[in-house]
Amino acid sequence: MLETLFSQLPLHFEPKRLTQEIAQFQECDWLAHAEEVFGNASLILVSVGGTLNTDFAISGPMRNTPLLARCPYLQQLLNAFEMPLSRCRLLRQQGNTKSPVTQENNYHWFRHQALCVPIVTHAAVQFHGQKQSIQMADGEIWHFDPTQPHWLVNESQQDCIHLVIEIKCKTFEVFKTSKVFRHLKEPYKFEVLTPLEINHLMDDLQAELNNTTISQVELSVIVQLIKQFKQRWAQTFAEFGHHQTGELAY
Repeated sequence: MLETLFSQLPLHFEPKRLTQEIAQFQECDWLAHAEEVFGNASLILVSVGGTLNTDFAISGPMRNTPLLARCPYLQQLLNAFEMPLSRCRLLRQQGNTKSPVTQENNYHWFRHQALCVPIVTHAAVQFHGQKQSIQMADGEIWHFDPTQPHWLVNESQQDCIHLVIEIKCKTFEVFKTSKVFRHLKEPYKFEVLTPLEINHLMDDLQAELNNTTISQVELSVIVQLIKQFKQRWAQTFAEFGHHQTGELAY
């Protein structure tokens, strides 16, 4: 988890050029939110297989969609990063709406970082976390931690649009501004949590259980199950590692 929810990177892109490229898209190119969140829509740029989906890379290799092929400056923006790109999409939030509080906690975020580039925004658009609220200017690029609770409030009359980039890496420290680097797409790879990561997760779970009202008898049973699970996972990882032949064993 990052010390702060949002941190700005020393890169800046031309919002007018980005806005011009986005203007070519029709309403039919935008997909409604999968969970039917009012006022929220997305335009898919990099996805599994290059089709219009929001799947994670555990389903297949990432590819450019035909929509990204129509956007040379957006592609140039993505060239700034020399780490494999995972899902990339434009997110549009309708005016006078608030997105639901979101906190990502699935496996994807053990291996990925998230970036946000405001393209169409206003002073009345605010990003919020539990301890931090900011207004991002258009063309800026921000690193944010999606595993912390966050939400967006658009109190303007107009829609706002942000580019969200997911990158395959554990810590985000490497970036470049070279226009000749050709961005990579995340390949498909069978990959599981390491025993150390499992241990950290189980320790967190046990700490939460210690703060509940379940009986000591029940707690001791669960603690024993957790111990057995960690041992079995370590044994399986020692045998198969990140090899797909161990999928059923995991």
